[in-house]
Amino acid sequence: MFADCPVCGSEWPLTWDPRGKGTDFCAHCGNPAPWLSRKELIQWLKAGVQATDLEPAKRRELQEALDRIAELAPDDSKTAAGWDKLRAVAPRVWELAKPVINVLIGEGVRKILRL
Repeated sequence: MFADCPVCGSEWPLTWDPRGKGTDFCAHCGNPAPWLSRKELIQWLKAGVQATDLEPAKRRELQEALDRIAELAPDDSKTAAGWDKLRAVAPRVWELAKPVINVLIGEGVRKILRL
């Protein structure tokens, strides 16, 4: 258990926040909790894609790429193309992924992506 957000240092919320952020996310910066599953983190990234100002076709394409990534293991090299697409098309969402990149992307794929 931890008391402060590992990203921004704010006190971690212990109860549901009426603004819509629960205990799974930092109330200050929105960083996801370390106990979230890979599937939940990919859903979080998909929500980040949905919130972008990208054209709808690009958002849909990225969401489909994230769906394919979710079905594969973190170290499956087939995920590299999807991660590259996310990094190129939605750099703000890519930045969101940085705090959880070790959970989402395996070592072999990190090497392919040069991370």
